[in-house]
Formats: sequence, structure tokens, C-alpha cells
Amino acid sequence: MKLSREDWCQAGLVALAEKGPEALKIDRLCERLAVTKGSFYHYFKHREAYVDELLAFWHTNYTQNLVEGLSPQDPVKQRIAQLSAAVAEADHRTEVALRSWALSEPRVAEAVAVVDSERLDYIAALLTELGYNPVDTHLLAKLLYAQTLGCQQLGKRLSIEEWKAIDSWFMRWLSHE
Repeated sequence: MKLSREDWCQAGLVALAEKGPEALKIDRLCERLAVTKGSFYHYFKHREAYVDELLAFWHTNYTQNLVEGLSPQDPVKQRIAQLSAAVAEADHRTEVALRSWALSEPRVAEAVAVVDSERLDYIAALLTELGYNPVDTHLLAKLLYAQTLGCQQLGKRLSIEEWKAIDSWFMRWLSHE
């Protein structure tokens, strides 16, 4: 079976979510994918290069593609609702695992900080578009983002219905309804 770089990255994110950073050792990844180390080295010079690409893949697929999938022509409330639904319905194990790994790995912490900054800026821009004072939008964006991160951390202790109810409450509050 011929694997692509994307296959390796997707498998790595799944392995990380299931078993933590130890699952990202080359031999464990190769065993998981039922391939030889030669397959790994065809794409990556070493594990560090793989981790860098894995983090870039996460950034692209879990942030950039999500934002780019929202049409700027749609009303801001619709974009917020679409973003909230997409985030609530996603598998959060990868996000939780990356944040946990970031506590002990500076390179991962840096990647998480970049993603957090981009996400916060996007949320703040949406809030500005909703009519909030630009001075307040970054603090409000942090509040909303903290709610999302908290919901992710709760995992299975929070149902999708409860998450959506929390999002709905925040949307009513943001809309002054």
C-alpha cells in the first residue's frame, strides 16, 4: 500500500488522540500502518520533520480549512452558527491530546499558540462584525474560546446536545436577544 504524506499525518493525529505522543514513534507508526520504516523515510528525514509536518497538517485541517469553508458573503450570525456546529460535532480527542502534549513539548506549545492566536483573531473579527466594540472583542473572543476548550476537555461528560445548548445560550447572549 502506497501512503501519502497526508495519510501519515492523519494516522499520526489518530494515534496521538488514542495513545498520546508515545504513539508517534516511527516504529509504532509503521506498525500501525503495516508498512516498513522505508515508507516513513520516503517522506520524512526524521521524526522531528514528521512532527513539524503533523503540526502543520493539524493547523491546516483543524483551523484554516474550517475558516475557509465559511463564506464571507453569508451573514455573520450564520457563519458563527456554522462554525459552532462544526466545532461541537468534531472529534476533540486530537485537540485535547495536542494541548496535553504542549505542556511538555515547547515545539507543540508554539504550534498550539499560533493556532489559538489565529482562532481568537477570527472570533474577534466575527464579533466586531456583529457590532461589538473592537476594544472588547478580544476579551469576549477569549471567553467564547475558553468555553469551547472547556467543552472539549469535558469530553464524554458533555453530550453534543448540551454543547449545542451552551452554544445557543451564548448566541442569544451575543445577539442581545
